[in-house]
Amino acid sequence: MSNQNQLEASDAVQVEAEILKVPFMPWLAFVKIEQLPEDYKLMTRVIGLRQTILMAFKMPGIHIYLKKPDKLFLAAKMEYIRDCYAKSGAENPFNVRQVALNAQVTERFVYDTIGKEPKGMDRKGIKA
Repeated sequence: MSNQNQLEASDAVQVEAEILKVPFMPWLAFVKIEQLPEDYKLMTRVIGLRQTILMAFKMPGIHIYLKKPDKLFLAAKMEYIRDCYAKSGAENPFNVRQVALNAQVTERFVYDTIGKEPKGMDRKGIKA
């Protein structure tokens, strides 16, 4: 890196430091993704180098376990299903199949969430 490029990179890092509210460290302009540990490389591919550096400064030494999205967002999916059901009516019928597709769950999960059974079925899914 030439002296002019180093100065420009350092200025950019100083602005970033002010925005992110982390101490200004001119050496951050020289951080290369290839030099980072594997976990950090993975993070930079997902959220970018800027956010990875921010997390390193804001959460040093913290171990994070990321749940699978299907479990992590289960409560939100259930709330979405209940909201769709509450907003349904004669002019806006509740479409179980479409809600299941939108929420990425099974139709059975939708029925269980709203506390109803499909027409003509009992709790075990046997035709009445």
